[in-house]
Amino acid sequence: MLRYWETQGKLLKPSRRGSRHRLYRPADIQLIFEIKRLREEEKLSLAAMRRQMNHKPSSTACRPVPPPPLPWITRC
Repeated sequence: MLRYWETQGKLLKPSRRGSRHRLYRPADIQLIFEIKRLREEEKLSLAAMRRQMNHKPSSTACRPVPPPPLPWITRC
């Protein structure tokens, strides 16, 4: 789904290193979590998500979305 949003969605544009690895900025990560929320919780199709993301005001598009806990990271 991430590759779809990079090519068709035109909203997600990670930078690339010389080795062609994608580098996601914090704003990209927030957008990814918003896309995931729309897909899983609201059960929107890709076309409906694209319409909603294109018509969303920029002030609410950047609201903080907490990332899920990472199971392989332990806290001391």
